Amino acid sequence: MESVRRPRAAHSPMDPQRPRRHAPRADLAVLGLQRSAGNHATAALLQRALKPAFAQQPVWYAPLHQLAQEYNDLRGAKELWGILPKWAMKNPAEARQAALAKLGEVERWVYGWFRQRENQDRTADPEWAPMRAFLNQLQTERDGLVALALSDGGDPPLANFAQLQGGEQQQVREIWNELIREKSGDIDLRMGLAVDGADKAARIRLLADFSRLLETETGRMVVGGLSGEQPRLTVTPAKGAKFVASPVNEAYEGLTVGAPPKATEQFVSLVLDGLSVQQRKVAINDARVRNPDARGVSLTTAADGTLHFRFNTGTGSNVTVPSGAQDTSDQGSSLALGTNDFAIIAPTFVSLGHELGHALRSLHGITAKDDEATDAMLAHAFKNVVVGDRKEEFFNIDVIENRIRAEAGLSLRGAHADWSGTELARMFDVAQAINLAATNAHQLASAQLGQEIAQLRIAADALTDGLRDALERRRKRKMPPSVDEILALRLSAATMRQQATNLEQRATVIGQQQQNVVALKPLPQRL
Repeated sequence: MESVRRPRAAHSPMDPQRPRRHAPRADLAVLGLQRSAGNHATAALLQRALKPAFAQQPVWYAPLHQLAQEYNDLRGAKELWGILPKWAMKNPAEARQAALAKLGEVERWVYGWFRQRENQDRTADPEWAPMRAFLNQLQTERDGLVALALSDGGDPPLANFAQLQGGEQQQVREIWNELIREKSGDIDLRMGLAVDGADKAARIRLLADFSRLLETETGRMVVGGLSGEQPRLTVTPAKGAKFVASPVNEAYEGLTVGAPPKATEQFVSLVLDGLSVQQRKVAINDARVRNPDARGVSLTTAADGTLHFRFNTGTGSNVTVPSGAQDTSDQGSSLALGTNDFAIIAPTFVSLGHELGHALRSLHGITAKDDEATDAMLAHAFKNVVVGDRKEEFFNIDVIENRIRAEAGLSLRGAHADWSGTELARMFDVAQAINLAATNAHQLASAQLGQEIAQLRIAADALTDGLRDALERRRKRKMPPSVDEILALRLSAATMRQQATNLEQRATVIGQQQQNVVALKPLPQRL
């Protein structure tokens, strides 16, 4: 019997009567996302979008609002999620990358907002908390796009991937493939870079931090130097962990003082005269990076001649990161101390880069340790420079973390101490000054102001007890003080400081009237 070909009925692309084989094919894309991120995370990703940071938008917010809207339009594209008929499907990886590039613009705008306020104490500013919450929104959006990248087969999820040079793109592809590879029997577990841990959401967040880190030149230098045919580096997210890098063998990680190199040995020669402190740090740190076959470095100054230092054998490291850590939280320890002594944000990818910097320096055998070799190098290369008691941080903050920060558009870090510890210590000084003011007032006018002086001392003692409790909880990491708690303590200290100043001034007037003037020590003017 001769078959008769019936004419196909005209249907719109979304007509429900269209044959099932042409129905929307979200299943494969969503299934891949579920496998990589988990069911709960996938459901959240499909529904989420950037929400405004403020219920009533400040005047300055308009450009950020526009960027966020442009991002939401791109992240809502149906091809991004595979929610299109198969015949109409475009490249989901391209849609993901377009959304990621726009997200990168939003991130840089927000980093710039925080950076523009770095010379002010913004922690009590009413705009500070909403913008920090918005920063965490951006981090979560990045997680979602990175999760998609694990199943869409496209380029590595870097917002600026298209702007990288060909060689850089190839380097990033190799690093990314190493990061996301599954463990198998044919992988040499002694070599290369590995992301450990069974928690899928924590793994996605860690990979998202790597994606942000790889967008910077220094990040690519650090991660690239730790990948490939190198002693093993394992990065593990864990609940309750801190950002910490631990060398496998400490004996192999630090410089050693050496005799002049043999004729067959390659040493990097650095003349340090005319270089700033920062330039000297970078030159010494990068000597092994730029000269992988060198055996050491020769440091020369006109005043003290040349000293030779040998690179140690080097060692692999294990790095732990807190599982699911946010770019900023209500814990005071989530803020770092800027170069101007004010609070600055510390996104998790920067903290990751900081610890990987330690790992790279351990691998290169140039870690600054508490030993004679490091002391000799510092005395020779950084004569009359205050180094502090954290010799390795003297290098790592400036040559790794602050280079990452500068390339990402973030404020620079000034010291290894975090903001919360510095604030609490500063308030202790104020509490002591308040007690001194009370003592001076008592000497001048105890009869007239005795009750007020006693009340001030009681309040100052309560403030001191609160500070001690906060420091102890911070030390033990049991319910550490939040930003709001520290701000409340600071407000209390500032109020008491003003009361003490007024009380002391009144006592001085009374004392002058009684011809009993006592020299008074001024109170600190800043918390």
